[in-house]
Amino acid sequence: MAAKASRPSSYLETPDATMDFLWAWLNVNTRCIYYRLMPLKMDPDNLTMCPVLDFANHTPYRAQMTPVPSKADVWNSAPVKSIGDGLKFISAETAMIHEGDEIHLTYGPHSNKTLFVEYGFVNACHEQGSHLSGEVDVEDMVEELVFQGLPLGEIVKEVLVTESYWGNWTLHCTSDSAQPSWRLITALRLHHLVVEVGSTKDDDIQAWRDVVAGKRERISNDNERAWRETVVRMCDILISRAEHYFASGSTEDAMRDNTWIQCMQENVQALWREELFVARAVKQSILRGDEY
Repeated sequence: MAAKASRPSSYLETPDATMDFLWAWLNVNTRCIYYRLMPLKMDPDNLTMCPVLDFANHTPYRAQMTPVPSKADVWNSAPVKSIGDGLKFISAETAMIHEGDEIHLTYGPHSNKTLFVEYGFVNACHEQGSHLSGEVDVEDMVEELVFQGLPLGEIVKEVLVTESYWGNWTLHCTSDSAQPSWRLITALRLHHLVVEVGSTKDDDIQAWRDVVAGKRERISNDNERAWRETVVRMCDILISRAEHYFASGSTEDAMRDNTWIQCMQENVQALWREELFVARAVKQSILRGDEY
């Protein structure tokens, strides 16, 4: 077999090189699981490649098997010596497995966005009335609408970072409820308080700290009204852009003769659909005056 010609160094700067790297990384990443390989539980190198699990597909519902915690994971997060004692799985107590059944496990309580980025698929969207069980990440929107370009934005950000409430802002809905995440509510409460008082001095934002600590229910009625109006505004933007996506005919652009592209487009459509239904449900919840 002839040796493959080496590529020039300039190739590393091309989109093809990026796609080749991404393809290789995904092949490894999607076959890796958390496994205690290092003394510290939180060590980022606690990952191992386990190709056989590539045959066990994900389910968000009734998994037929679940991993058994290793001896190192049972005790605590301190450095331990008992690592690498083998990876074991047991069947779930509620699972009935018959000959010929496909075996599923749950990759984790991940959102569809995470599943799509990490594994290239999404959970099926099950609309229940006007609700869809789902999650929408609004971190980029909050930064753009609330914090960027505002005189007090950076000061508010510093407080949220210090108090571990910066980022990871989401909207959620299930068959039973729809609401902004506690982290999002907390960030918006502080933003509107600072806009009102014009300061982040300890005395001026103590009411916010008291709410976070559970010492009081709310900062003020005006503050509650303000953050709720901001969430409704965000929902309107989410709804508008999702409706624009579907109205633009983007759903018809797939190469119908390419199964992979068609599958990926269906996943993208599912993400847009999830965003639309979650935003509608949260907006309705806010307008109804639901308490969170």
